[in-house]
Amino acid sequence: MFHRFYGSFVPGMHAGDVMGHETMGEVVKVGHGNSKLSVSDRVVVPYTIACGECSNPSGAKQA
Repeated sequence: MFHRFYGSFVPGMHAGDVMGHETMGEVVKVGHGNSKLSVSDRVVVPYTIACGECSNPSGAKQA
């Protein structure tokens, strides 16, 4: 993902491609109730956060 962050691409990738679970981006709009993010903030999507209640984690299955 760092290749994308620093402006270069991984061989075989093109602008706009999404790299699996390592999603990141830039905030372009925020809602009225938001107090933590601002437009132009860089963000990542954590894929390790889970509720622990649904059947996938408790059944030893991957999401």
